[in-house]
Amino acid sequence: VRCPRDHRMGAAYVDSVFGADNAGPGSYMLSYTWGYAVGDIVDTLMAFCSSRCLDPKRTYVWMCCLCINQHRVKEAQANGKSIPFEEFEAAFGQRVTGLGHVIAMMSPWNDPAYITRVWCCFEMFTAVEVEKATVSIVMPPRDAENLRATLLHGAGLDAVWQVLSGLDVAQAQASVQQDREVILKMIKDGPGFHPLNMQIAEHLQAWILDNSEGHVLQGLQNGELTGWMA
Repeated sequence: VRCPRDHRMGAAYVDSVFGADNAGPGSYMLSYTWGYAVGDIVDTLMAFCSSRCLDPKRTYVWMCCLCINQHRVKEAQANGKSIPFEEFEAAFGQRVTGLGHVIAMMSPWNDPAYITRVWCCFEMFTAVEVEKATVSIVMPPRDAENLRATLLHGAGLDAVWQVLSGLDVAQAQASVQQDREVILKMIKDGPGFHPLNMQIAEHLQAWILDNSEGHVLQGLQNGELTGWMA
């Protein structure tokens, strides 16, 4: 497919599909790690739409793997070129400003891979500290079910508090060490690691409460959580 932007062969996925059912002006940006399975991403976005009564066919989410021309990225890498961090920073900031709502996918709930990747931490930092965008935490439905099972029959609240207290963006990694150093310095010199950890923990806590409140109340009514009352 010829790219409509630079008129060369090889186009981004978004430029290779047509019609309102397949692509349109974005309203959200998905922040995620490339290690997540495609099926989990699809299930997560479907659940996001369902929870907000949104039509999946008319809810357009910007994703870097589909909206950035990966052919050009691979060409640059093959030629030994790297895109300066400042370009990524500027482009991402503009995108967050234009969309105004970041969907941050954190999975699994008890050990989010998201927090271990420094670029994800940078995206969260930009969204909450620089652009003041709306941030929604999302996870695959199976993570929500796993959380509920843990609350009802497993380690209960201790497991939840362990997750929230164990967040540490300072330990996040990147495939390019220089990127890691630059991003962590931005965070350290900006809000600091602890305040950003707290921001992420608050968003994660809100997701946990939203996805567990009804089940906890039901468990209490059924006598399944009597140990909590001791």
